[in-house]
Amino acid sequence: MASGAILDFVNEAEAKVVRHIFKRFVELGSATKLAHELADQGITNKRGKQIDKGFIYKLIQNRLYLGEAVHKGDSYPGEHDAIVSNELWDSLHAALKKNPRERGTIETNRPEPLL
Repeated sequence: MASGAILDFVNEAEAKVVRHIFKRFVELGSATKLAHELADQGITNKRGKQIDKGFIYKLIQNRLYLGEAVHKGDSYPGEHDAIVSNELWDSLHAALKKNPRERGTIETNRPEPLL
């Protein structure tokens, strides 16, 4: 491989997990709930460790998944394919702007109080 060459392939198994995390975060609105769900499903990071909410927040902020490269805080069009669509990215980041307490109750199935 030549110096500076960029690998232009996507590990589809890993990309599928990234897309799943993005989609489920939009649906659940909670990194904590999502981390528990991923643990229950046995989904781990590349190193085989359990995914926690810190990992999720770091992942969903990574513009690399949009097909961009980031250098010193500025993002530029990358030379690689996007893993998530702009629509999914925008949907997730719109959800992030909501109050975390409101986000976390998007899909709660709490029973009605008895009184």
